[in-house]
Amino acid sequence: MSDNKNAPTREYAASKEEVAVAQEQFFAPEPRRGISVILDIFRRADKDDDGKLSLDEFQAFFSDGTLNEEELEKLFHTIDSDNTSNVDTKELCDYFAKHMGEYEGVLASLETLNLSILKAMDFTKKVYEKGTNVEQFVTRFLLKESANQIQSLLSSVESAVDAIDEQHSQSGHLPAKVSPRVPEKRYDNAVPDYPPNNRVSAKEPVRTINTASGAVEVRKEGLEAQINRLSELIGRLENKTVWFDLHQRLTDTDATASAVSTLPRD
Repeated sequence: MSDNKNAPTREYAASKEEVAVAQEQFFAPEPRRGISVILDIFRRADKDDDGKLSLDEFQAFFSDGTLNEEELEKLFHTIDSDNTSNVDTKELCDYFAKHMGEYEGVLASLETLNLSILKAMDFTKKVYEKGTNVEQFVTRFLLKESANQIQSLLSSVESAVDAIDEQHSQSGHLPAKVSPRVPEKRYDNAVPDYPPNNRVSAKEPVRTINTASGAVEVRKEGLEAQINRLSELIGRLENKTVWFDLHQRLTDTDATASAVSTLPRD
């Protein structure tokens, strides 16, 4: 009898708990977009792969002549909010998340672009294996146009970087201008020139990430590497070369895989 009397109380308590959980989930802030790009920045700066940035690693990666050594050290300790003399991923993400501004949308778009290009490459492979001549023509046209559009965007960004560097030089800051990354040759076969996208893809390291569905190899690549890859594929299609092996050049991905836009380490 007593159990029956306590039943409404237990149900009420459970109901309150469910409501509290629902409210917490509803009002929880959404994760900031573009954070995966910041995580990749951390990966490239963390040369010894120990999961934290020392002052030396921080200064070596972020030094571009704009801040002097003392100013960089001060910034390092500002980001190091727990005063451990190391910067971890959360601290770096938290700092940049506060200062993203309009670049939040840019970095988020890079995340989406990375995954979209991988899917498009898989689609291109299927079309060139089983598609008609017309389907291959349309796919090849869209591939070329995608490369041209992305190259145009990249050129605009590079022009902005050059303008900022020039402005700093004229103001007396004299930043140590970082020379463009020269992609390493990735494949033995020569790639036919296809202006203006006649660059060869950079060699990208591969890291294995354990997920719920098992170990997944994630190829580390950035926007420029994506463009170079598109250029190479276009060149090979132009030359009517035998089908390129996308299985060796692209990492198969799905919705569970991270769509991180990454760059190779120096």
